[in-house]
Amino acid sequence: MSQRRRSKAPESRVDEAWVIFRLSTAPISTFEDGDFHCIALMDMASGFLIGMQMVPLGTKDELGAAVAKLLEEARNRGLAASALVMPQSAFSEVVAEHAAAKGMLVGQAMDEELDRVLAEPREAFADRFGGQWQ
Repeated sequence: MSQRRRSKAPESRVDEAWVIFRLSTAPISTFEDGDFHCIALMDMASGFLIGMQMVPLGTKDELGAAVAKLLEEARNRGLAASALVMPQSAFSEVVAEHAAAKGMLVGQAMDEELDRVLAEPREAFADRFGGQWQ
């Protein structure tokens, strides 16, 4: 069981807390490989987008693998945070377990509380790849 806490979107220092979230508004369809969501790992304080991964729809194992890869790539680049925050509506025990295995405290925040932090990257993604975040 992972460590969890319910919290508001934290005010944090750079590399103190990261947020994992879905960038794409709707599934991204490909002819050959099916439908995907784009997930991202971002520093809460700076808004720096640490990495992104495409995750096939409906596959918990793939989500866990993508999160593990994002966290490992960040660590390999010398980045580290003590906490990982997820939107409450998208909380995943699989993600929490991967973060806890890296020694991170795992928390959830109400979606509305994360809106101000996540608005800019979501809008930029929608501008680049189409769609509109609602």
